[in-house]
Amino acid sequence: MYRTLQTRLGLALLALALVALPLQAADKLVWRSASERVDADIDGWSLPQLLEHLAEVTGWQVFVEPGTSLKAPVSVKFSNLAPAEALGRMLGGLSFAVLPQANASAKLFVFRTSVADATQAVRPPGAAKAKPIADELVLLRKPGSKADAEELAKRLGAKVVGRVAEAGAYRLKFDNADTTRQALEVLNGNADFNVDYNYALPRPVMADALAASSMLPFTLKPDASAPAGQLIVGLVDQPVQRNTPYREFLLPGIAVA
Repeated sequence: MYRTLQTRLGLALLALALVALPLQAADKLVWRSASERVDADIDGWSLPQLLEHLAEVTGWQVFVEPGTSLKAPVSVKFSNLAPAEALGRMLGGLSFAVLPQANASAKLFVFRTSVADATQAVRPPGAAKAKPIADELVLLRKPGSKADAEELAKRLGAKVVGRVAEAGAYRLKFDNADTTRQALEVLNGNADFNVDYNYALPRPVMADALAASSMLPFTLKPDASAPAGQLIVGLVDQPVQRNTPYREFLLPGIAVA
């Protein structure tokens, strides 16, 4: 009887403790493009996680300097901030630049020293991944095999529509998804070829060259007091543009003919 009361009391206290726990609200990042205002309630996001969500909610193309990290996870809460202020709050001490594009979404660059170093594209969560093409298979000839891929394709009711002969790879096209699945079952464990679906890969985002006005000024100067014997790079039969930020590093040309 006493043990039963103890058990009931323990369960009651546990229930009260659970009720007393505050509800954890889900993290949110709301980007209102029309009014140019941002709300955020974020707890413990890493830099990749933050940039992925920024790419998702803004529709921007996001690029980061490889190897960049935050000193601490992002934990912020604010509402109705302007985009620049919101980015500054979330990115901490990292530098960033938003460059509008004439015929495409804006680009956000996140970097430590120079915007030109932000070359790694960030994909939003749930971005398109490689998907199998339902009516195509790829054959890869096993080492030592002399089997004819054309003949095998004909027996399976397929056509060879692509090949890399040097690698022994062949792309087979079937009439429909059902015949493709049947052929895959037949070919699994084949002595002459490895087989798998052909996959459609999404086109990666290409970074356009930055405008000259987007680059930070080149402030490095040559050291005239450097000791002799420094490395010199020579260009043979190559035109050199002297009207560049690097002109002070160029030595006089030498004519040998």
